[in-house]
Amino acid sequence: MFTTVFVGQRCNFNNLYVSRICPLWASSTFPTSFTIYCSFYTTGTSNITPVFEVHDTTGTDTKLETTRYLGTQTINASKSSSNKNSSYCKYSCVVSGIKANKTKIVIDNKNTNTMTSLAIYPWTMPNAPETNQ
Repeated sequence: MFTTVFVGQRCNFNNLYVSRICPLWASSTFPTSFTIYCSFYTTGTSNITPVFEVHDTTGTDTKLETTRYLGTQTINASKSSSNKNSSYCKYSCVVSGIKANKTKIVIDNKNTNTMTSLAIYPWTMPNAPETNQ
């Protein structure tokens, strides 16, 4: 339904912003159950803890549970790192029963050497599609 890649940005994907790049987001045909994937990759050498949050804005702004399924929470592409998974982190969030236009996605990788990808799939998947990476 939606995928994008961006570098060094702070994004607050509310209904207005996402609708410009994913027109179905505000449509009545957009499913109320969907999965959001967010991946961060760094080429820098400093430790970075990027932010990925999903909120239900139906009533109060409520943070939904996100799951890190690959990589490490704090990432660092330094060649001296002994953990080969330390240069990336991948998160998912299953949204169920909430209209897309009542969902807010917050991503922060500002002022870092971090590439971020965001994808939204029109189904709910408890496990990420790329677990073999």
